[in-house]
This record gives sequence, structure tokens and C-alpha cells, in this order.
Amino acid sequence: MSDPVSSKPRDITVTITPIWAIIEHVRKRIRTELAATLTDEKLDATIICASELCENAIKYGDAVSQMQFIQFLLRRLDSAIQITVTNGVTSPSDLGEVKDFIERINKSQAPGQLYLDRLKELMEDATHDRTRLGLYRIAHETGFTLDYTLRDEVVTVTATLDLK
Repeated sequence: MSDPVSSKPRDITVTITPIWAIIEHVRKRIRTELAATLTDEKLDATIICASELCENAIKYGDAVSQMQFIQFLLRRLDSAIQITVTNGVTSPSDLGEVKDFIERINKSQAPGQLYLDRLKELMEDATHDRTRLGLYRIAHETGFTLDYTLRDEVVTVTATLDLK
């Protein structure tokens, strides 16, 4: 008797050229790989989180630094989903911003309020060229927790969703 085929999908690894069309590719790949193993709510949260992290890497990343491409990894573990996006950054201030945003989210008793406050700021002053909503949206809408590592001119953001 042969072993049954595992319903656990394999890791999704994508080396991304920083172009906008790749986000749709990532969304479709996640939907294809995970639709059979997640509830619609968790699948949508995973797609939102992956989209926001890829979008941030494209918008704020630097393909001229040590990393010429964005590295995307989604791991489906037994009790969690983990998304890791690694990219170069344009300046030390961008590194500091990622650090500040994630630390602010992780220290907050109500991370969703950070998202709502930022939306209010944007509505009151529409002169911003960068909304800086992505990480706040992840914290507010998806249930993923965020972490980061900074090394030289490279940032890695890891988002984890507990499936228990």
C-alpha cells in the first residue's frame, strides 16, 4: 500500500524582480498552494500579508544594494504560516523606519489603532507621498505577528500566523 499524498503544501519560494506584476503572481501562487488547507479567512489574511510585504519591498527596497532581488519565502508549518521577505534598502533611515514601525506595532496593546490613526493622519494631510500603511494593515487585518532583522543594507521582515 502506498503512502497517501500529503495535503501539506510545499514551501513557496520566489526570487522577485522588483516589478509590480510580481505581486499578482505571488497572490495566485499562495491561493493555488494553500486553498485546500486553510479557511477562507486565513487564506485571505495570508494573501494580504504577503502582498503588503512584497509591495513594501518593491516601494522601499533598493535593487542596487547588496541584494539585486527580493527574496520571498512562505512556509506552511504544522501550526503556523511564516512569510519572510528580504530586500536591500535605500538608506539607513528606511532601515530605522522598518524597525520603528514593527517595534511600535509589537509594543501596542491595540495595533489596529495605529492603522486607524495613520489613516486619519493621511486624510487630514494629503501631501504625503508615501502612506506607510502596509505594516499597520498587516497588524490590523491579518492576525500575523511581525519581526525583523537588519544587517548591513538588508532588511528581513518575518510575519507569522498561528494556526492553532
